Order: sequence, then C-alpha cells, then structure tokens
Amino acid sequence: MATASVRSSMLRFPSASWFGSAPRISCSGAANQFYSCRTIISTPSTSETTYTPIGPSSSFEGVSQPGLRMVLFGKPGSGKGTLSQMVLDSYPNVNLVSVGDVLRKEIKNKSEVGKRAEGLVARGEFVSDEIMLDIALSALRPLNDAHWILDGFPRTVAQGQMLDEALIKEGKGLNMVVNLAVSDDVILKRIEDRWIHIPSGRVYNTTYNKPAVEGKDDITGEALTKRPDDTPEVFSRRLDLYNEQTFPLLKYYGDSFPSITHTLKGETSDEIWPTLNELVQQTLDRT
Repeated sequence: MATASVRSSMLRFPSASWFGSAPRISCSGAANQFYSCRTIISTPSTSETTYTPIGPSSSFEGVSQPGLRMVLFGKPGSGKGTLSQMVLDSYPNVNLVSVGDVLRKEIKNKSEVGKRAEGLVARGEFVSDEIMLDIALSALRPLNDAHWILDGFPRTVAQGQMLDEALIKEGKGLNMVVNLAVSDDVILKRIEDRWIHIPSGRVYNTTYNKPAVEGKDDITGEALTKRPDDTPEVFSRRLDLYNEQTFPLLKYYGDSFPSITHTLKGETSDEIWPTLNELVQQTLDRT
C-alpha cells in the first residue's frame, strides 16, 4: 500500500486554566436521530451504565449538516491508526483528528499539560473527560463542514454524551460509528512488532506492515521509535481499562443509533479494510 502524508488536525493542549470542571451532559444524538438520555447508575466494579432513550428530541430538528463525521473505536493496538491512514489515502478530502497523537506529542514536548498527563499514560490510565473533550472540539471546529474521523475519544458513556451534546448544538452530530473487534491475543502480539514515526503518527509493524527501510519512516527517512507505553504490562492494564470503560459506550451507540454503528472483525487491517472502505463510501455518497 502506498503511504501518503497524514492529513491530521493537530493542536496544542489547552493551558492549565482549562482543567476546571465541566458539567456532565444528559443528552446525546447522532445524524438525524437525536435522543435524550439520563444516566441512572454507574458502578466502579463493572463500569456498566444504564441509559434510557426517550425518543427523538424536536429541539434539534433540522440542524444536521452534510459531511462524514465518524468516530473510530477499537482496543489499543487494534489497528485504528493503520485503518485511518488507509481511509486518508483513499479519500483525500477526509481529515483525521487523533486525540491520542496530540496527547503523546504534548508528553514528548514536556508541556505543562503533557507533564500532568505523563504519569497517567505511563500507567495505562486516561486523562480527564473535560481535557479530552476540549482537545477534540478544538480540533474539530476549524474543520467546519469538512469530512473527518475522530480517533481516541470518546471512551466512556459520559464522554460520548458530552461529545454528542456539543456536536448537536452545532448541527453536526455523528453519522458513522465504527468498532474494530480484534482479540486481545492478536493485539499483544502486534505491540511486540509495532514501531511509529512520532511527528506524523504513522504506524509500522515488522510482521505485516514493514517500512521500506528497516527502522526508517517511508516518507521522511527519519528514525522510527517504540512508544513508552508499548509494553505487555502497560498494555494488559490498558486492555482491562478498555473492557471496563469503553464496552458500555459501544452498547450505548449500538442501542441508540444502530443504523450508523458498525462492528468490523478481523485479525489484520487488510482483512477489515474492504468493509470499512465500503461503509465510508456509502456514507460519503449520502452526504
């Protein structure tokens, strides 16, 4: 597969003053279907959240805008970066907003927020909802009506509700939700072989997606590196957190918006790509 430059919408983290608490959102929606939801119970032991769709909300009628607005879910190491790049290569007018890449850049640059987040990331934990929402929205808003994929956010039902409410207020609710279903065993093998180009976020794998020159990025020729959190211990913890926190979010989208929610299975990105490509094309055709 030919590799092209990543068209990513990157931004710097907000200042420390952005760490203030934001209200939790009780409404959510996507595309032309909008639902008001209320969180009834959330338990730390299971991270299961019960929500109640109570029907379309007339307050959001007629505000949906054209354009691909997609969130991409998958366990750490499931191939989100590789498949996102394949979409970008095939559809030059689609933009990628990778919240995780922004986070890693800030940690690498030792910014104030990066230092605060570094310990959490090293332990395989997540940064606060409010910070991640601010990062995501600050990247999406400059895109206006352009097509985009959001990777790395939301991760929980609460975050999904916060994001949906913010997008709906701007008439730009999600119209495509994709979950990459890859087993833990396959993922743990992948991270042993994974190398990345930090400035662009390009991901390589020495088993099935090798760089043209060993240890070098295909585009720039710069050195590839391992992520500090690419260890079996950290990844096992990250997978546990994903199972606890993100599975309820997938159920939330699947139950509330089944027509735009898709689960794609496969052991490699090449196996998953044909179905993802078809779904993206269908969504673009409708917009």
